[in-house]
Amino acid sequence: MITIDKQRAASFLSEETGGRIFTVTFRKKDGNERTINARRGVTKHLTGGSLRYDPAEKGVLSVYSLKDEGYRMINLDSLISFKIGGHNFSVK
Repeated sequence: MITIDKQRAASFLSEETGGRIFTVTFRKKDGNERTINARRGVTKHLTGGSLRYDPAEKGVLSVYSLKDEGYRMINLDSLISFKIGGHNFSVK
């Protein structure tokens, strides 16, 4: 398992996923851990318009959850770990 800091993890997930599926574990607002399989760059289920804010300014990452088939926002400060391309990353 590779340990990286939060800033590097955020840039890795937002820029280098390249539309590939990844698994991310994070802590929700209520304190529970959640693990989802997600993908970035999905536009099939958009209903029109754009976000009224910049997710990067708020410290969140917009992803498409494959199981729920919906868009989710992941708070980058609550990242615990993620897995992409057979590599496991732990966020400190």
